[in-house]
Amino acid sequence: MPFAIFLNGAIGVGKTYLGKRLADRLNAQFIDTDDFRDRSFGWLQDNYKNSQRLLNATISLLEQNSVGIIACPLRERDWTFYETHFFRYDIKAYCITLSAEFPHIVASNRGRIFSHSEKLRCKEMIAEGYNNRQFSDAIVPTDQHPVSETLDLLEKLCRSWIK
Repeated sequence: MPFAIFLNGAIGVGKTYLGKRLADRLNAQFIDTDDFRDRSFGWLQDNYKNSQRLLNATISLLEQNSVGIIACPLRERDWTFYETHFFRYDIKAYCITLSAEFPHIVASNRGRIFSHSEKLRCKEMIAEGYNNRQFSDAIVPTDQHPVSETLDLLEKLCRSWIK
């Protein structure tokens, strides 16, 4: 059975960074939803088209590899969309919410410089509950342990699902 494992969370929480490394550890494919965005559309139209593109890309990817790691901030309606469609294709979908406090996300020692608008959106996303999604299969804090330990935890969790 193929598996789609989503890494959800606010901007800067580690979805892409951890997702790429997790995919390497699991011999999985990695998809970042940022690669599917089309800024020429308005937000709603882009969100719909992006969801369709991501769905199709993931289904195609999972025909070649049994595990896909997807970095994607999710609202409940997004999760319902993906979970429903993947079910139709006999793909098991899991969601791991990555969480961190805002000061950790924007700390200068992390190596990422955020624009003013990214900082505002990060704060918004945390306020909107991206750190604690009810539909998540697991919530993993990314600001409490070294990256290597967080990756170990993510790997162990994923392997328990895909065995």
